[in-house]
Amino acid sequence: MIIDRVSVFVRAGKGGDGAASFFRHGHTRTPDGGDGGRGGDVVFVVDSNLYDLSKFRKSKRYKASGGGDGGPQRKHGRDGETLLLHVPCGTIIRDHQEDLLADLLKEDERFFILHGAPGGEGSCQHGQAQCGSPGEEKEVILDYRIPNDVAFVGFANTGKTSLVNALSGQNYKVAAYPFTTSHCRWAVCEYKFKRFTVLDTPPVTAHDDLREEVFLKHLSRSKIIVVVSDNKEDMQSQRRIIEEKLARFDPEYLKKKFFYLFSKIDTIKRDFRVKKWLPVSVTDRETIDTFITHILKELYEDKN
Repeated sequence: MIIDRVSVFVRAGKGGDGAASFFRHGHTRTPDGGDGGRGGDVVFVVDSNLYDLSKFRKSKRYKASGGGDGGPQRKHGRDGETLLLHVPCGTIIRDHQEDLLADLLKEDERFFILHGAPGGEGSCQHGQAQCGSPGEEKEVILDYRIPNDVAFVGFANTGKTSLVNALSGQNYKVAAYPFTTSHCRWAVCEYKFKRFTVLDTPPVTAHDDLREEVFLKHLSRSKIIVVVSDNKEDMQSQRRIIEEKLARFDPEYLKKKFFYLFSKIDTIKRDFRVKKWLPVSVTDRETIDTFITHILKELYEDKN
């Protein structure tokens, strides 16, 4: 199961206290207390080795180290260490009011969520030491959305997972019973030295299902949405239901490029043709290659 949404509490490091010390020379007292160090920052950084937010499932409170206190002879306190919180590529960071703070899509990309608090001045500055400032704190929502180029959407047992396996060479579980795919899965496809990522989604249903919102959000990353059907009597109604669900979830989805696949073409007449629907079969490599060619043309046509 993919963990794709968590709430975490973060706190920047407290600034170190300034030192209240004096250097005595005869009857003279000269303040020489050093400044406190700056507290540590809190930074989210993209880690290409992570594929969900499960590392935040148990521990949800994070605090950067504080700055060191100043010392005599104008010794400056050490600065606190930066706290790096690693997240997968595709993580959206929002505040508790759901306002967007960052959308992390590049490997090793960083987002400074909180800066460490400044340290207090030592007595060497104005004769009187100051305490360091407290570290800022914030509750944020991490919302992971799987980066993908092509998303497969369809009803149960339409062959979505078999198609993903045929395109990518993966061996995701397929079975003759419905809802074998219970969460999103993705794979990288390579064809004639070009690459694209496909997303396999759980099946949609004819009725309203709150569980669909869990995976439909991942289509926000998709460049192409592929509607899959294996029923020639219901294919148009299935298409309509799917598009209506996508429009309700996010009207912007309908502005994406759509492909319509009629799968398992080997089970009916080979000359089956319906406008806008591309016939495919995992047992016929030629139909798979034709489909891939259409995908690559759409993804790479502006790059040629």
